[in-house]
Amino acid sequence: MCRVTAYLGPEIRLDSLLMKPDNGLVRQFRPQRHGLLNLAGFGMMAWNDDAGDREPLVYRNTTVPIYDANLDSLSRKLSATTLLAHVRGIPYAPSVGYGPQNLHPFQFAGARLALAHNGDLSDFTRLRMPLLEHIRPELAAQIRGTTDSEYIYALFLSQLGDWRSEPDVDEIIAALSATLRILTAVRSALKAR
Repeated sequence: MCRVTAYLGPEIRLDSLLMKPDNGLVRQFRPQRHGLLNLAGFGMMAWNDDAGDREPLVYRNTTVPIYDANLDSLSRKLSATTLLAHVRGIPYAPSVGYGPQNLHPFQFAGARLALAHNGDLSDFTRLRMPLLEHIRPELAAQIRGTTDSEYIYALFLSQLGDWRSEPDVDEIIAALSATLRILTAVRSALKAR
């Protein structure tokens, strides 16, 4: 089962969000619990407004996060004003892609928005090709992995007027609504066959 955490606020050390709280993202996977899960890694993007750089720190590792010494060390040293972090849980199946290219969050080159997705598009292998018809070619070319989440992200960006700009809330809501309508229509068309 995937897990996501997001933070937007005053500058805070990352371990205060990921490691220290009892419900911190990494602490949710104590050894007695993760034996029941197929964990496929951890990813995060962190921004610090004070740094003046709009590019996030990106960290991804296919190691179970509770055993990731690098993540532990980084989180004690780095602070951020914005964080998007994700632990990927996957079913055990040969068809499920495992590797750093499938770790969330996703942010394509030139895009202002990032996405982490906690969920599963049932029967995604059948949806993948029909969804490509609704994704702009320049965004489809940036898809590196095999997850439903990365395709949802590309589909969502394709619904924005200019996916390279920083959209306002109304544009984000409209693009998300359009994305959900397309996902529903593609699924319905496949069921009708």
